[in-house]
Amino acid sequence: MYADSLTLSLDTSFTTKSRLMQYLNKDTTLLNYDVFRKLSVVHCPTLIIGSTYDMVAPEANDRLHQSIAGSTLVVLDSCGHFPFVEAPRRFFSTIEGFLKKAVR
Repeated sequence: MYADSLTLSLDTSFTTKSRLMQYLNKDTTLLNYDVFRKLSVVHCPTLIIGSTYDMVAPEANDRLHQSIAGSTLVVLDSCGHFPFVEAPRRFFSTIEGFLKKAVR
């Protein structure tokens, strides 16, 4: 639906970074790393934005939200992994509203 309107420009280091990510994905020690345990140290306003059709499981967003005290979780309806492209008004107004509230 929106694919024809996307333009991607990749920086010159994309290939090198891509190879590094492939290497890191093969590192099985990362499979046992529990980021959620470490999130209890976050003590600042935190916005977590999910989407109903995102590839990130809703449970992951919920767990992030539960792991960061006082965080705000917003799930945008009818969006995938790129809400800033698929629903830019809702996406950016969500961020703007959060920031206005956070700096009071």
